[in-house]
This record gives sequence, C-alpha cells and structure tokens, in this order.
Amino acid sequence: MENVPGNYEGRAVIQQFRLKQQLTDTSSTVGDVRTVIDGQQRLTTLSILLKVLCLKNNSLKKFVDKRFDDESNVLKHSHNDIEAYNTIMDLNSIQTTNRKHIISFAYQYFVDNLDPGKIDFDIVCHAILFVGIDLASDEDEQQIFDTINSLGVLRLTTAELLKNYFLGRNDIVEYEKYWLNVFEKDDETKEYWDRDVTTGRLKRTFIDLFFFSFLQIKIQDSTFKVNTDDKLAFSKVDKLFDSYKRYIKDYCGGDN
Repeated sequence: MENVPGNYEGRAVIQQFRLKQQLTDTSSTVGDVRTVIDGQQRLTTLSILLKVLCLKNNSLKKFVDKRFDDESNVLKHSHNDIEAYNTIMDLNSIQTTNRKHIISFAYQYFVDNLDPGKIDFDIVCHAILFVGIDLASDEDEQQIFDTINSLGVLRLTTAELLKNYFLGRNDIVEYEKYWLNVFEKDDETKEYWDRDVTTGRLKRTFIDLFFFSFLQIKIQDSTFKVNTDDKLAFSKVDKLFDSYKRYIKDYCGGDN
C-alpha cells in the first residue's frame, strides 16, 4: 500500500468483501460479474459518499469508474433498491431528495454534512484497500450468508434474512408474487411493514411480528405434528430466523 498525503499517510482502511463469480454472456461488454455476499452496504455507502464529494467539487470526471462500457452502474442493486441508487448515481448536480428510502437518506446525509474542503477524493480512494474473498462455484452462498450473520458480521433484520432464505437469486417470479407485491410494492407499503412496534421492553418491526405470528399459527397445525418442546422453542421471537429454518427442515422436508 503506497503512502498518501494528509491524515491518512501510511495507513490503509481495509475493507473485506465476500463475492461469488457469476456466469457472463460472451457477447457482453462486462467481462467479470460477481454476486456480493457480504459488503453491499459498505460498497453502497462508499459510492454515495464519493458521488456527493465529486458533485460538491464539480469533479464528476473522477467518478467515471462507476460505469461499464455500456454506461450501466458497476454496483447493481436488487429490485427494492435499484431505483433509489441509480437515481443518485445519475445525478449531475446536488439535488434534494424527498424519497423515503434508506439509500436516499444516506445520500441526503452526505449532502448535508460532507465538507469537500476537508476530504480529498484521491486520498480516500488511495487509503482504502479492498480485499475480495471469492467463493468457489460449488460453495453454497446461502450457507455462507447465514454463517456470516450468525457471527454478527451482518446487521440485518429478520425479514431480510427470511427473504434471502426463502427466495434465491433466480426466483424472480416467486419474489414478485410473494414478497415484492406484498411487502415492497412501493415506499408507503415498505414504510408500513418496517415501522417499529413495542413488544414488552423491545422494539420489533411490524414485518417481523407478522412472520412470528404466522409461524405460531403454522406450528399449531396438527398436519405438521410439531412436538411440544419445539413449539416452546419456536415461540421465542428473538430466535425467529433460526426457528423458521429448523421448522422448515424438520417439519416441511426442507422445502421452503
């Protein structure tokens, strides 16, 4: 790592990511595509920070690396986030956004608080050392994702974990039918499901309470023959994700 001037001299901010190589079309101008298993939030935040910094410094030419030859963004988000993210990446000037989306909130935070006189684009880029850990094609990305989460590396809601568990990358039709149109149809719908509800001394999102209640109904169904000990174990809301995985494995034949 080369030395860089200023307060970052001699120091590197190391960012580690877990990636999985994807098959690419030989006719595509993009020769290397990877799925981000761990690190998407950091990549998103960093790219928004650099984008706002370039907008404030009138130096958008430095941001050309965000694009491929076909003018698409390097970081491609899921359906729920892609519009908010691409809108920011396509800006040519600082604009206020009223969109109720966490990506838009991050953008507005940097707009309100980033001082371009105190941060240098080149120094930031030189001070970050990216370490990519590539998964082999036969490795289970869901298992890796769950392992990372169990170690506390990821801070995801139970709903996000369940969505990732229920729906694979290729389950587009099922995602749109059973998740997108129910929980993420628009900003108002997502805000409704993401609202906090106080249960006892803890706060839970409405969507988490929905999945908790749904599980309690399912385990009482005599068809599945859930034993009493497991009913008690599955009644703990703080273990909801683990309860779903074990319930599906032990009582639904592993079919989620």
